[in-house]
Amino acid sequence: MDSTGITEEILAILKERDILTKRDVIKSALSDPKTGRENAEWLSKHLRSETLLSKEELSLYKKLETSGALQPLLRDPALSATRPFLEEDIRSTIDSLEASTAAIQKQSQVLSLQCEMIKKQLRSQKSLDDDKNRDIARLRKKHEAGKQNVTILGNELSDELETAIKSETDKAGAENKRILSALSTRLKQDDKTLALLESVLSETESKGDDASTVKRAAYLSQLLADYSADEIHHRLDRLYLEAIQASANASRDGTVGGETIGVLEEELESLYPEIEVLAQISTKHQFHDPILREIHNEHSHLRASSQQKLEHILDVLIDMTLSKQSLTTQLADWESACEVLVNITTLYQTETANRLVAQPSRRESLRRRSLQSGLILGATRTPAPRPELPSLENLLRRVGVSPDSILHPRIEEGGAQGLYEKRMQMLETVRRLGTSAEAPIREHFNHSDQAAQLLESSLHGNSRYETSLRNPAQEEALLGLEAEIASLQKGVEGLDLNVLHQRDKAQARFIERWG
Repeated sequence: MDSTGITEEILAILKERDILTKRDVIKSALSDPKTGRENAEWLSKHLRSETLLSKEELSLYKKLETSGALQPLLRDPALSATRPFLEEDIRSTIDSLEASTAAIQKQSQVLSLQCEMIKKQLRSQKSLDDDKNRDIARLRKKHEAGKQNVTILGNELSDELETAIKSETDKAGAENKRILSALSTRLKQDDKTLALLESVLSETESKGDDASTVKRAAYLSQLLADYSADEIHHRLDRLYLEAIQASANASRDGTVGGETIGVLEEELESLYPEIEVLAQISTKHQFHDPILREIHNEHSHLRASSQQKLEHILDVLIDMTLSKQSLTTQLADWESACEVLVNITTLYQTETANRLVAQPSRRESLRRRSLQSGLILGATRTPAPRPELPSLENLLRRVGVSPDSILHPRIEEGGAQGLYEKRMQMLETVRRLGTSAEAPIREHFNHSDQAAQLLESSLHGNSRYETSLRNPAQEEALLGLEAEIASLQKGVEGLDLNVLHQRDKAQARFIERWG
């Protein structure tokens, strides 16, 4: 862009913000051969509508500066992490909100149509209630005949069940007593075993203070070495004195022995420094090292013996633990079995106490068992009166089937056919409702999700959002966008944002020269 275009753009921007300036000053600053290009770059970079404040923002800035509320905002450390609220974001958010509003209106129309369809289906189902009630009544009568037969068999089985429960309860109680006695006996034996193991462990303790023994042995070895060195010194001194005395006697006799005395003195002087070292080495080799080896051997023997005893004790403890666990598991199993039997007995007694008819005798049970087949055959030929079954009627009404149409069908096998048709009708209705409800919601709610995304990202730069209905393609696109945003954030972190708050040297020179 040439200097004239930049000048016009800068004048328009400054005029829009009621800032008076001279055209010649700006032209001369841009046409300067030394700093003109630098000034043009600075003006193009910083004097733009995106970087400058609008009139409303400028008035608000002045009010905040006058009231003194601007400085706390500028000192806020979270200010640099907050992205500016751009006009493009507001416009895109408004467009997305309008699109989501239109989508919601369309969805409301679809839901109203679905509601009308459901009302029609409910009206059509209501017309079938009478037939369903009649079918349920017929089923009730049929089930009552079977109930009478089941009652006869139940009375006979109750006697057998009482006998079996009583025998199992007695058996479980006896087994529990046996396991408890075995467990108590085993615990007593384990107590004795533990006492024996404690005595064995007490025997494995080390006797005496080995550290003091080692120190005393070292002390005595040092004393012995000193005594040996002193003894050798005394012997050498005695030999030296004897040699001197012999030399003195030889001098009286006329024999010269001075050379022998000199050689002996040299040998003694060379031996004296080595006597103490040799005495210490000899004492250590003869006494100190054998004592340490003996202590070490005794420790090794004691450690091996202790390890064997501890391994034996560990095996005994493992056997004791396994046996206790086995007995405890058996006891828990039998206790749970006893609880089950007690619960069954309680439930059986509760149910038998509520029966209105007395239990039949053994003879009547045998007679009824012999007549059972005749009753079943007679029931097929002569329909008996069927009692009411409220629970079955409630169940059929809950699924939308008329009890009469099932219990009293107009044709044979009409009840089963009616139930099958109703099942297929309900499955088809559910399929249609699912298809009509899912498609438009997923399509139209994307606009509202996008609007919420833009609004949230504008208000909170670091916030996260979550869509109401997920789409794999959109999720992949979002993941790619998140990766790009992460890379941009890394680049922004490397920037020096303090430059925005520092004084620009080029701007200062421009103001000093042309201001």
